[in-house]
Amino acid sequence: LEVGAQAALLAHPLRGPQTTSSPVPSAVICLCRFTLFKLTLMSGAVKIQAQCPTWHALSALHYHFATQCLPTPLAWHAHHLPPLLLKAGGAVALVIEIPAAFLFLMPSRPVRVVAAML
Repeated sequence: LEVGAQAALLAHPLRGPQTTSSPVPSAVICLCRFTLFKLTLMSGAVKIQAQCPTWHALSALHYHFATQCLPTPLAWHAHHLPPLLLKAGGAVALVIEIPAAFLFLMPSRPVRVVAAML
């Protein structure tokens, strides 16, 4: 619902045809950035707040690849990675989703690009 409203603001019919002379309002861009920040931060925070022992032990990825709804062909291989590598992947996920979420709010474009790549 929230993202749908933002999409409506991005493609508002009263703005006319999209050309390079009609930029997207900066307030709409800020809303989109804040939504990315909120989604990324909350994805990491819910893993900590849920009191799930698998995330606290960094063993959640031992189950993730085998139980995801739509597994990819690489999921079987990822599921059989060494346990130490899966624990490292869980730690990296938490590091990316919680502290790196704040990079979406930075004024520097290269920093935001790095956040999107993470």
